[in-house]
Amino acid sequence: MGLCYVGTAIMGKWMLGEPVNATRWFGIVLIIVGVIFVARSVTQATVPLFNRGMAHTCVRDSVHKP
Repeated sequence: MGLCYVGTAIMGKWMLGEPVNATRWFGIVLIIVGVIFVARSVTQATVPLFNRGMAHTCVRDSVHKP
C-alpha cells in the first residue's frame, strides 16, 4: 500500500512531466525505507496461555466425573 504513493509520484513525473521537488523525493525515500522495515520484520503470533491446552486441562481436572 505504501508503494502506491511512490508509484504515483514516479509515474506522474515520467508520464505527465509533473514537477517533483526534493521534499517529495525525501518522502518517497522514507516510504521505501519504511516498507523495507515492515517487510523484514519477523513477528510470530503467540498463543495465549489459555489457548495452549492449559485451560482445557484445568477445566477437565476440576470437573468431577461420576
